[in-house]
Amino acid sequence: MKVFVAGKGGVGKSVIAVGLAKVLADRGHRVLIIDADESNACLYKMLGVNAPRPIIEYLGGRKRAAEAMLKRSEIDVLNVLARAREKIIVDDIPSNYIAKTNGIELIVVGKVREFCEGCACPINFVTKVFLKYLDPRGRVVIVDSDAGVEHIGRGVEETVDTILAIADPTYEALSIASILRDLANKLGKRFLLIINKVSKEIEDVVKSIARSLDLKITAIVPFDESVARSMLLGKPLEISASRQSLEIIADTLGLRK
Repeated sequence: MKVFVAGKGGVGKSVIAVGLAKVLADRGHRVLIIDADESNACLYKMLGVNAPRPIIEYLGGRKRAAEAMLKRSEIDVLNVLARAREKIIVDDIPSNYIAKTNGIELIVVGKVREFCEGCACPINFVTKVFLKYLDPRGRVVIVDSDAGVEHIGRGVEETVDTILAIADPTYEALSIASILRDLANKLGKRFLLIINKVSKEIEDVVKSIARSLDLKITAIVPFDESVARSMLLGKPLEISASRQSLEIIADTLGLRK
């Protein structure tokens, strides 16, 4: 199963991706997180591991990835990542490009870190090729996408089974979720909506706005002080108040113990 976590910037996509991975790992599932967000800096800290080298470096860097993208040559990427040129096996990738902990593996696609380094398009292209040819070998794959909807332009969603839209209690976030819902319907993909960081005082308002946009909510995740504290301190993610909601998401995906 490949789950694509998407939504507006700042809604907590990485927290939901890592929190869900932890719940699934606790249930005995093998989980691969693919960090496809070129902006975030600390997802690896949420897992308590050292940052692996970006897979785009294994391909020869951003420039070569951009050249492959402009040629629309998936094979240029696949030839490097897959020995058989037909599918990508995670265990074939050198260990310094994969971080591992407690049933969870992490691969980072690439990051934008230098002035005038260029746009994130090559990163999205590599993400699409990686997911398209990836053989999960029994793993649940969770993709932490870049903020907003740029990945739609690259068609990354074609390569996954489920689009997991994350929104916070803002009209903008819910509007982007409705765009993702329409895309999922067009592609014939499963769509789930998670509203994150919701207080009891505004829960009814959130539900009302979602109904007005014809959005069905899968789970509402309350504000979790343990999440906020671990994120502030840059320590491994701790989940407390949000665990029950993450369990509901796992159950809805059909990923029980």
